[in-house]
Amino acid sequence: MDLKIKDLVRFLNVPERTVLGWIREKKIPVYRIHHQYRFDRAEISEWALASGIASTAELAELTSGKTPVDIVNNIRAGGVFYHVAGTTVHEVLRNAVDIMPLPHGIDKALVASQLIEREELMPTAVGKGIAIPHPRRPVMTDIGNERCAIIFPEHPINFKARDGIAVHVFFITLSANHNRHLEMLSRIAYLCRNEVFAGLLKNRASMGTILSYIETAIKPGRAA
Repeated sequence: MDLKIKDLVRFLNVPERTVLGWIREKKIPVYRIHHQYRFDRAEISEWALASGIASTAELAELTSGKTPVDIVNNIRAGGVFYHVAGTTVHEVLRNAVDIMPLPHGIDKALVASQLIEREELMPTAVGKGIAIPHPRRPVMTDIGNERCAIIFPEHPINFKARDGIAVHVFFITLSANHNRHLEMLSRIAYLCRNEVFAGLLKNRASMGTILSYIETAIKPGRAA
């Protein structure tokens, strides 16, 4: 827990009263240590990207790497699945992981439990019916095994989104390290802010249509 409130003011480029408001409304991951607020840098970086909050150049540096994330290949590896059963977050996550292709040696039950653990810590819904579930800690040891699955549940699921909208699509992201997770998250967030792409998701477009659009919107190595 290496950040204080004053660090968040600089890190996220917002007034202190805004940070205090987020804490009061339980909108931000925070810890109380010796009667003082403390924040985990990794969790705040991830939260800021998922929430679409403008940040300083320091945050942008976290999402850059020597081998850029290729979101198109990540989705090809993870797959796109429709009408996934489940009436709760736990059920639909377990069912989604069960049908996802995972590398040899990766325990699906463990991945599902880690996704659920992260949801219980803080929901991964980013609003407008979209969520980006992921483990708290990377589960892949090789960047070549990274993947992102797009899941369309059979019915909208209550992910406890801040805007109150039930989730009609979610992206399960499995990365090799935190920085690459942030980069993957930033690319997904960038796409979901695009009205055309959001429309494709709402209409449950085919995998081919989704990937074709992403290829025109984000090129490998291009910053989101």
